[in-house]
Amino acid sequence: MGLTEFPDDCLPPEGQFDSRESLLASINAWAAPRGYAFTTGKSTRDPRSGRRTVIFACDRGGRPGAHTSKDQKLTERQRSTSSRITGCQFSINAKESLDKSYWYIRHRPGEEKSVHNHGPSLHITAHPAHRALSSTDQSAIGNLSSAGIAPKDIRTYMRQSSQTAQGATQQDIYNCIAQRRRELLAGQSTMHALANELDNEGFQSRIQLDHDGRVTAVLFAHPASLGYLNTYPELLLLDCTYKTNKYKMPLLDIIGVDACQRSFCIAFAFLGGEDEDGYIWALNQLQSIYELYDIRQALVILTDRCLACIKAISRCFPASKSLLCTWHANKAVLSYCKPAFDREDEDSNSNERWAEFFGYWHSILGSKDETFDQQVEELEKRFVPRYVKEVSYIRETWLDPYKEKLVKAWVDQDAHFGNVATSRVEGIHALLKSHLKKSTLDLFEAWRAIKQALLNQLAELQANQSRQHIRTPIELSGTLYSTIRGWVSHEALRQVAKQHKRLNEKDLPSCTGSFTKSHGLPCAHTLQSLIEEDLPLRLQHFHTHWRLRRDNKEIGQVLIEPRRRLDQLVATSRISQSSTQREPSTFEAIESALRPKAPSTCSKCHQQGHIMTSRKCPLRYSDMLQRATAAIAGTAQTAAIAGTAQTAAVLETITVAVTTETTENLRYDDPRAIYRRYVKARDCWYKAQPRGSLKTNQAYRKAMGLPLRYSKTEYDWCLDWKQMSRSCGSRQWTKEEMMAVKTIGNYYSTIADEDDVARQLSLLQARVEPTDWAQEREVLERYRATLRAPNRTKVLTEAQKLNLPDAQDLRPTQDFLQAVSSINPSFTDYWVNKLEDEAATASPGWKDRFPNGIKISEIFERSHRAKKVSSNRGTFAATFQGKGEDHDGLKDKKAPKDKPKCVCDERHFYSECQYLNDAAKQADWTPDQSISQRIKKRLEEDPSLQQRVNRILQRSREHRDKTKASESQVRGIAFAQKTEEPRKRTTFSTSKAPYPLRDSFILDSGSDTHICNNRDRFATFIPTKEPEELFAGDGHLQILGYGRVFIRIDEEALFQLEDVAFVPSFHTNVASLDLFLAKGYNWNPASGTVTDKHGTYICTSVRHFRQPVLEYNELRVMAQTDNGQQGNATAFSSSHPRPPQEATAETWHRRLGHLNAPALENLVQNAQGIKIKGPIKIECEACSLGKARRIVSRRRPHTQAPRPFWRVYIDIFSLHISYKVTY
Repeated sequence: MGLTEFPDDCLPPEGQFDSRESLLASINAWAAPRGYAFTTGKSTRDPRSGRRTVIFACDRGGRPGAHTSKDQKLTERQRSTSSRITGCQFSINAKESLDKSYWYIRHRPGEEKSVHNHGPSLHITAHPAHRALSSTDQSAIGNLSSAGIAPKDIRTYMRQSSQTAQGATQQDIYNCIAQRRRELLAGQSTMHALANELDNEGFQSRIQLDHDGRVTAVLFAHPASLGYLNTYPELLLLDCTYKTNKYKMPLLDIIGVDACQRSFCIAFAFLGGEDEDGYIWALNQLQSIYELYDIRQALVILTDRCLACIKAISRCFPASKSLLCTWHANKAVLSYCKPAFDREDEDSNSNERWAEFFGYWHSILGSKDETFDQQVEELEKRFVPRYVKEVSYIRETWLDPYKEKLVKAWVDQDAHFGNVATSRVEGIHALLKSHLKKSTLDLFEAWRAIKQALLNQLAELQANQSRQHIRTPIELSGTLYSTIRGWVSHEALRQVAKQHKRLNEKDLPSCTGSFTKSHGLPCAHTLQSLIEEDLPLRLQHFHTHWRLRRDNKEIGQVLIEPRRRLDQLVATSRISQSSTQREPSTFEAIESALRPKAPSTCSKCHQQGHIMTSRKCPLRYSDMLQRATAAIAGTAQTAAIAGTAQTAAVLETITVAVTTETTENLRYDDPRAIYRRYVKARDCWYKAQPRGSLKTNQAYRKAMGLPLRYSKTEYDWCLDWKQMSRSCGSRQWTKEEMMAVKTIGNYYSTIADEDDVARQLSLLQARVEPTDWAQEREVLERYRATLRAPNRTKVLTEAQKLNLPDAQDLRPTQDFLQAVSSINPSFTDYWVNKLEDEAATASPGWKDRFPNGIKISEIFERSHRAKKVSSNRGTFAATFQGKGEDHDGLKDKKAPKDKPKCVCDERHFYSECQYLNDAAKQADWTPDQSISQRIKKRLEEDPSLQQRVNRILQRSREHRDKTKASESQVRGIAFAQKTEEPRKRTTFSTSKAPYPLRDSFILDSGSDTHICNNRDRFATFIPTKEPEELFAGDGHLQILGYGRVFIRIDEEALFQLEDVAFVPSFHTNVASLDLFLAKGYNWNPASGTVTDKHGTYICTSVRHFRQPVLEYNELRVMAQTDNGQQGNATAFSSSHPRPPQEATAETWHRRLGHLNAPALENLVQNAQGIKIKGPIKIECEACSLGKARRIVSRRRPHTQAPRPFWRVYIDIFSLHISYKVTY
């Protein structure tokens, strides 16, 4: 467009239009070439006549800054965006006629209504009104997206095919696709949308939920696929693929094979995992679909050696024969056995022995009944004992348990129709992933992609069968096939033709019937008899599998998305998380290692066989010799320009342009001279980089903002005779040289001469020269702004060199601890306490020994990384939800056991029965006389039952009396507990007793370390040098050290525990059962006895408060007064009420879940014991942030500089004040 100001005819002419839409289209068509656009500003309706009046205003109208936040902290949390609003009042009136048959335009009075307060835009794409997509375009974009077309390709297509979408940006395409997806979801979650769409599309679907309503598995099958299955039910192929959805759920593909030997998808299942339960659920659901459609059971089911899948097949399809994939078996043998032959490097015949070994394996798989045992014996004689491990693997892993599923002698007894490998399932995996595109889809989007692949497959299958129905293979036109053409597939006929060719063999072996059994086709012997009798083939000779012609929910519960499964290969995988590519198998890694590598090519002399740093390279020291020659001649002079690191790199790049060429007198625009200037500029940039940084050509181009690659067309342009080829010598130009000429040659074409460059550099150097005051101020601002930034260490070092007060002594340490207090409070508390202890001691040189600002940040980074992975001592969790009395059990008890049936016919324990136990009776309970009589009769008839009930009730009473006695002792005892080096003395009162086993040692299986909360119990103690944490439930507790503790296991004996963690805030003492077992000690949960590995008795654990206790100590409650004297714990009751609590309004606001001011006033009036100091005024940052609205902008980012000088000027003007850096 290129307008610098609006033309005089900026206002659209007055006139009338048929509709409001046509009026808006007309005025926007008028505004587009003039650099602005109209939007609906205000719309009103006359209450009497019903006429509408609309004000169409400039789209840059409105109040500028109306949506900005006054809160500075809130503004910092918002996205960095911009606004096109300028408050422009340019507008027109549009009114509806009295009879509402047309609209007309009228200009508004006032000069401000006809004049813009801004300049025209450079292009129509700056205005969303001119980029609006029509309904036709939106429909086309939605259809293309549903077909799997990438958004970038959709934009290309729309620009080529639609005139109304010429101004659409890539973001507009993304928005349209997202809107289409929201329309498909119809306001539902993805799982509800999936369930509804499966039902609406007619899919047979099954969804598995857990007890929380979370989806754990989904199975679905298209009705057309089930129709194919009803026609061809003989074969099933099962295999799982991965990386198809964001929940990491394996996708089980259930595949069938039709008469044309084409694969068709029967059903798909997203499983919760590859365990036996998951396969059983999927196959049971498939079995229910079989029953619903009256489908015959499969003859053969083919899988890989997945034990869970094999067991599920034998349970759900017992009548079907299960076979194993021979391809997977071959690759498994290759992966396991081939390394043993590769390790024999000194033996040149290892490859030949491996080929012989692998040949024996194949001959065993293809052997007949009478030769199988003989082949196995020959294998053992040939390779045992040298390769006994490999031969044992073949026998124990494959042949002994699965020879009926692998060896040809047994496999050919069932009709597999030539399918003994699952390779066709791998092809289906590739087909699906070509439609899925990425592995981060939810189940709804994954189902949509699978549906498109499935519909295309079904259409192709139908077309293929239709073609074979009307076509006849030319080579099979004899009378033998005359009656079956159009009824049997071409593949079956070609298989029969191969058997026909066997009749030409001299010695045809006797018929075993294995070919007819396995393939369902007539063998050569059958064909021979038909030919002799001059009879044609009939349909009865072919299995029904080969024939072309044959007779042929709403979910009320709320659904939750499946849990995302953890992928154990993510940590070691080099493949992107969103990629659908599978991980390489072991045999692929071995085969790739065996492939010969291509010889290396030198990047200097371009010869093969060595690299640029090799001694074989004739040009290895050419750069060094050239620089030495230039230094001696004294001809290479480069001016050093001061500025920031970014400015210096740009200025030095320009400075090298004025250096004098020393080797040859070349023209300034010669490609060789241009490349030399490029290399010198790059060398200057290399010298400016810190030691150890990446210094490559691509890194230099990226830092300078240069293009990283060019197209083949641009390289061809460089090789043109008029450009670079005329300067080429005996060798070809390299890509690096062509990139340099393409880049710098274009940039330096704008420079008038070398003197002009020198003058411009002088002006730039004077402009960016800072003062010392500006240098200190800029470093101080950078230091304060980067307390938690990655480059904090670098900025702190610069600040210390300038002797800034904020960077001296331990001030950086205190600033850093304050900055990370919100990230890791325990780290801050540990080091602040340590700092205060050192300051209180005031030993000589303690400030030098204490970590400075750089050291403390390094300690924090190490501890933060260790916390994410694992602690150096193995972070442990004391959960008190361990194995307990069921420690020896191996079953995972996911659900509680059913309670036994009582004599009252209810399911509960005898001690819980209100008819038997008086203590279990409730106040309002009334017994049923008939039940009481029935219980009495049963107990009289069975004396043993009477004795068992009495014994259980007696134990229940003893346990209840013992528990009451222990709890009464706990409540009445309190004494002061000694602490080591108390720092602060506090008084506390509590109305709730602490954990009764706080001073005892319990035996727990949920902890992987010993824990003690009393410092006085330690015989030896070593404080931790760095903070360590104990994970207890969802909380983190500080570990202050480790040491040795003795526990009293009886009145005289002591038991020693090593490496006990001191955690004063932990609520009990723990002896780890896992460490006991690791040391050889055993614990019997039934009797509670602890014995050593020789069976010698050590001690007995006694149960207190439902926990096994090794050392039981009665509870001691600590209470201290203000002066440090011993006192008693205060218990509050109705006779001794708690004193009123007094705090400010903000404190009560935070305590009570951020209540507002009116609620606090009502709380003071209606609740006892609450006092508020001062006025009730709340200024809470969290509440302010919670009420903030997020503003999203769709403006494109600022364009980059097109030329070096233009970019240098813009960057210099926008830089902050910097200080001098010398390179």
